[in-house]
Amino acid sequence: GEGTRTDEHVLDTLDEAFHPSWSPDGRRIVLTGLRGGRSDLYVFDVATGQVTALTDDGFSEFQPAWSPDGRRIAFVTDRFTTRLDTLT
Repeated sequence: GEGTRTDEHVLDTLDEAFHPSWSPDGRRIVLTGLRGGRSDLYVFDVATGQVTALTDDGFSEFQPAWSPDGRRIAFVTDRFTTRLDTLT
């Protein structure tokens, strides 16, 4: 069957938002946000609507996922292999 929309939030500080992952307690969503051509990780607090940046750098972060206890977030990044000066 089709899902039912129960709530909608506009994340107006981001150009795009994708790869959402709910926290185990259901209170937060970690996501990849695109702003100004750069991708970073953000946490959206469902109760307050607050969006908090977790990263803010020239590297790319994608596909975040919460640990089962909700204390850590794993993600894909080019943080350790990219040289921005030569674009390699």
